[in-house]
Amino acid sequence: MDTFKWTWKRINTLQVLWFTLSQLYTNAEIESLGPLDSYINTDRLATFQADNGKYWCSVPHSSGKNNIEAESPIIEEWCKFKVLYASEGKILLQDKLGMYLSRINWGGVGGIDSIMASKAEPDIFCEFKVFLDSGKVILRADNGKFLSRVARGFNKMNIEAAKTAPDEFCSFAISSGKPTGPTP
Repeated sequence: MDTFKWTWKRINTLQVLWFTLSQLYTNAEIESLGPLDSYINTDRLATFQADNGKYWCSVPHSSGKNNIEAESPIIEEWCKFKVLYASEGKILLQDKLGMYLSRINWGGVGGIDSIMASKAEPDIFCEFKVFLDSGKVILRADNGKFLSRVARGFNKMNIEAAKTAPDEFCSFAISSGKPTGPTP
């Protein structure tokens, strides 16, 4: 009986913590999209820099779609994204080929929710809710999970809708799509 009480108490504590965190981020929803404002519905391209200092890039995947990975230490052509306003603080992102970034589920319930440049026309899976975090952005997908840098395999840093509460891996710095590589 004591084990049952302890387990129930722990579950209740976790539920209260989850509710508190979800309310904190729900209440943090904003009218301004912060550093994204100057990119919304313009020809300016934005880059997203992960906590590891690397930029999101649209990388070819065996599925025929392009996987979004935090893999380039410099801004390259495949690291630039067009930002479009969707509705109610949500955005759409397009890669260099004009494909919309979308949450793609691999494996059903409990599977991996990769972010991939995969759709010619946007749908609900392409919309990301924007939150601000000290001048950076946090994005939440349609499944309620926050986009995060996730290590998969050897040196592969996917962007996935993976976290129920944001952490340092979910915060992305925004900058212009100007190249940062060596100059000739």
